[in-house]
Amino acid sequence: MVPDVSGVDKVFDYSVPEKFAGGLNVGDKVRVTLNNRRVGGWVVGISQSQAGSFELSPIVSVSGVGVVADVVPLTEQVARRWGGSWRSVLVSASAPKVRLNRGSASRRTTRRSSERGPSDNETAGQLPDGDVLVVSPPSQSVMSIVEQCAVAGPTLVICPTVKMALRGAASLRRRGFSVASYPEDWSEAFGGVDVVIGPRTAVWAPCPELSAIVVIDEHDEAHWEERVPTWNALDVARLRSTHDGARLVATSAFGSMKSRAAFSQIVHEANDRTWPKIEVVDLLDPEMTGGLRSNLLTRPVLEVARNVGAAESTTVMILNAKGRARLLACTACKETQRCTQCKSVVVQRDDELFHCPKCDSTRPPLCQKCGRTSFRYVRLGSTNVREQLNASTTRRVVDVESHEAGRADIVVDTEAALHRVDEASTVCFLDIDSELESGRLDAIMTTLSSVSRAARLVGTTGRIIVQSRNVSHPVLEALARGSLEEVLDKEMQMRRSLSLPPFSLIVEATGEVDRLASVQFPLGSSLAKVSAERALLRFADDETMRTVLMNVKANLGRHVRLAVEPYRQ
Repeated sequence: MVPDVSGVDKVFDYSVPEKFAGGLNVGDKVRVTLNNRRVGGWVVGISQSQAGSFELSPIVSVSGVGVVADVVPLTEQVARRWGGSWRSVLVSASAPKVRLNRGSASRRTTRRSSERGPSDNETAGQLPDGDVLVVSPPSQSVMSIVEQCAVAGPTLVICPTVKMALRGAASLRRRGFSVASYPEDWSEAFGGVDVVIGPRTAVWAPCPELSAIVVIDEHDEAHWEERVPTWNALDVARLRSTHDGARLVATSAFGSMKSRAAFSQIVHEANDRTWPKIEVVDLLDPEMTGGLRSNLLTRPVLEVARNVGAAESTTVMILNAKGRARLLACTACKETQRCTQCKSVVVQRDDELFHCPKCDSTRPPLCQKCGRTSFRYVRLGSTNVREQLNASTTRRVVDVESHEAGRADIVVDTEAALHRVDEASTVCFLDIDSELESGRLDAIMTTLSSVSRAARLVGTTGRIIVQSRNVSHPVLEALARGSLEEVLDKEMQMRRSLSLPPFSLIVEATGEVDRLASVQFPLGSSLAKVSAERALLRFADDETMRTVLMNVKANLGRHVRLAVEPYRQ
């Protein structure tokens, strides 16, 4: 069994008393004695004979079903693949509550593909057999894709959010399928239904006689586990589909680089449902900014904010910069404001104090060179934008925490607003360059993911405004004309020629990365130190990565944290 104890990543042997022998199964939660105290754990294997001549401690009690038996080997594989503890994966895969009762089957007679309802025209044609990536506009429902899979057999559906999963479950029930919403309906899913649907952790959900796995919005960062091991739902779904002999179907508004490389079949849904209108605004155009280079409230943005018709619906403005300002300069001496300890650029918080994000120090808003208290905002924060909008419009301007569903607010906040607001008429990206030109490898993918989420928020009749200082960027030009294939093909060719992901593997190391100098890196691997506390490891294949990670974990496990294939690279 694997004990549910943090920091203990070992498998222990225990004897099974006669009273538990008939009802104990792999994946069950049990109570045992470990180091003179009672702890819980998972049964990961059952043997009929005792190994060795010594006497084993007995299992104290059996709590119930924790993890589905056929998923237990997969949890071990994921732990090895992503360089984490087996216990951590078992925690993610466990039922929300220990289950003593196993639900009975409620699978219904699925409809034949010829018996299609009025809502089945949402997708164009039947999907080909085998694994497939479906690229369709963000506003288009994918429930008909799920229906095609569910007609053939039990289907597991992975959604990026709980809200989407609940809406999808309601839609499928209206279509006549028996549905279990994970994790609330764990027992029903274990008994057997047509469709099991839920967020990221539903990839571990029970689904007897699994026929297909559907991953919706495979590009969405919500499919990534932030804790180590940093597995993602699509990769785990691929491993599970291979293990269970099920087909894998992924949907996306554009198709991530990983999926484009992994899927041999890519289907592009073509119909009258397209992306909403996307308008690109030049922040270097004086006519748009009023001659102020730091002004993010351009003429189109102010028109939306002041529009009387817009007052009937919510407007969302995205700026991934909290606080009053992210970069300040003294109006007298023009000095950029920096930290007095580490010399990093400071930001101004809502309480007007200067804060250093690097060393977490604060100081009063005084210029360290001339002592003045008047500053020019070179790069604005969301608080400052809200204050400027409040002075320019009569509409209610709030952050996402103060927004109430159904109110026609102007919401100014970070990308969190795209997850928290249900519906909007317009979404404005006030400074898309902070993401698109961040210098990260995943900059294009994260930008497209944000824009596609905004497109789903506004629908086909809404409007998206994207502001940039580089309007000739290929991604922005592709968004404006509504065709992403050319720019994504070029990105794929570039990554292939340079052996970048998905044609290699990236591991992020944080902590005492200087200790990595003592690690042997074989052919097909490399180490690049990014900062004093962060380094990137690159590997040509899984086997090389696993060998190095085992070495690092054994010798530097307490000093270095490893995140395999993190979402933001």
